Amino acid sequence: MHPRLENSGAAEFDPRKLEVWNSFQGKQTSGTIGERTYQMLKKADALERCLGLRDLEVIQKRGIVFYRKYFGGKAVFGWRSVVRDRLDYLFVPYLFEFGDGVKVHWYWLDFAWEGATLLVLPKS
Repeated sequence: MHPRLENSGAAEFDPRKLEVWNSFQGKQTSGTIGERTYQMLKKADALERCLGLRDLEVIQKRGIVFYRKYFGGKAVFGWRSVVRDRLDYLFVPYLFEFGDGVKVHWYWLDFAWEGATLLVLPKS
């Protein structure tokens, strides 16, 4: 959805410079939360500050110990890399703990959202 943002971001990735925000804590989760979060980020011009697919791949390569240390095993979303599939559905890439590894997968914005989802932004 935002190809000009795809290769943006810091040349080096430093997890200590990230702000982790649980945007769904204490809220009822439903299919509209993903879409609302995405629209809110677009409206606030905040997508550039979000992680993207390339950032998630860097985190994934650092392994499960790194992931657990900085993200506590919670899902981490790459809002800068939202895509639309051929059926017109929007998906966001995310990382999650899977056994002794970290996997990248795609989450449908209209699917149910869990309270453990995270929005990660560089500190201002």
